Amino acid sequence: MIFAGPITAIGEAQLKTWLIEWDRSLKTKANYHGLIYGVFAYAVKRGYLVANPGNWDGAETVEGEAVETGAAVPDRT
Repeated sequence: MIFAGPITAIGEAQLKTWLIEWDRSLKTKANYHGLIYGVFAYAVKRGYLVANPGNWDGAETVEGEAVETGAAVPDRT
């Protein structure tokens, strides 16, 4: 088992560490990151989480409201 415990106990740092240390190609890791993002986005949408730990841009929305995850958000202008 990769992560033990409830979904609410999995954080951004754990996800990043797992992907970085996982012995797979960068493309495979990118694909899994996309899958992880989608799973956690679903959990946010259903109300299981308030923020998506797979969203490494730093912000997530819940029901149209911005939720800060603690990471710096790059300026996209």
